[in-house]
Amino acid sequence: QGIMSPSWYMDIDNWFDKYRFDEDVMYTLFQHCYDHNGLAKNYILKVADNWHNKNITTAIDLDKYYLEYEKVKSIRKKIIKKLRISRPLTQYEDDMLETWVINYKYDFEVIEVALKKTTGKYNPSFNYINAIIKNWHELGLKTIEDIHAHFAKTSDKKDIKAKKPHSSQHINFTQREYTNEQHDTFFSNIVLEQQKQEA
Repeated sequence: QGIMSPSWYMDIDNWFDKYRFDEDVMYTLFQHCYDHNGLAKNYILKVADNWHNKNITTAIDLDKYYLEYEKVKSIRKKIIKKLRISRPLTQYEDDMLETWVINYKYDFEVIEVALKKTTGKYNPSFNYINAIIKNWHELGLKTIEDIHAHFAKTSDKKDIKAKKPHSSQHINFTQREYTNEQHDTFFSNIVLEQQKQEA
């Protein structure tokens, strides 16, 4: 609304060059910022950097991002409720969450299995949950069925290992036999040693 100062035109040209946004994306950027936090240049740059880091250049990219963002937002709300977190998530925790949902393509049902692993742990950290989910991704586990199958497989291996008879750790030695004379000499030497110490 109103007339923009000349500096705005220069900034917008620079942003087109820097971010390679389509005109529709640039329009949406201004609308988004106006709706959420006003048209402060620092805030516009923050949002633009975020979109750029997510490889958004076209309206199609932006639509896809909004769909993913809504999914992340929904899952974030469920996680906060399940873990009874009474504070906003940190930027690092949000980044982990976006990785689970956007990069790994995990639904809440899969993430919830990892959340259940924190049962009994006091103040479970996102790092702990992230380690579990990252491991599943590296193992190529994509669905909740894959994960349950993996649990069953590892559980079977533990059962087999538990049932496997352990080899005796004791080595059988032939018992050495001593004569009465050797016994007498042994104990005599002990008595003599004690007498020396007392003297």
